[in-house]
Amino acid sequence: MEERELDRVEVYDEAEEEDGVFFSRSAMLKIADFANILSWIALLVYLAQFGAILWAEALGGTLFSGVVGTINFLARLTIPFQGVFYFLVLRAIAVAIEAIVEIENNTRRKRASGD
Repeated sequence: MEERELDRVEVYDEAEEEDGVFFSRSAMLKIADFANILSWIALLVYLAQFGAILWAEALGGTLFSGVVGTINFLARLTIPFQGVFYFLVLRAIAVAIEAIVEIENNTRRKRASGD
C-alpha cells in the first residue's frame, strides 16, 4: 500500500512537469480518487437504506409475516446487491484510470530513456 502511495506522489510530481497528450495526469488521478470515494459513499447509502427498511419492517411486525412478508423480504435483498454492484463498478473505473495513467507514465519514461 505504501509503495502505491509513493508511486502516486511520483506521478503527481511528474504531472506538474508535463501532462499527457490527451489528458492531464493530475486530473485523471483526481477523478480516480473521486470514484473511490463515491464508491464507498454509494455502498454505505445502499446498506443504510437496507438497514432502515429492515428496521422499520421489524418494528412494524411485517418482516416475516407469512408468504407475502417473506417475498417482500427477498425483494428487499436486491438493495444491498445494487450497492455492492455500484461499489465494484466505481472501484473498477478507478483502477482502470490509474492503470491508464501508469501505462502512459511508463511509456514516457521508456521513450525518454531511449529504449
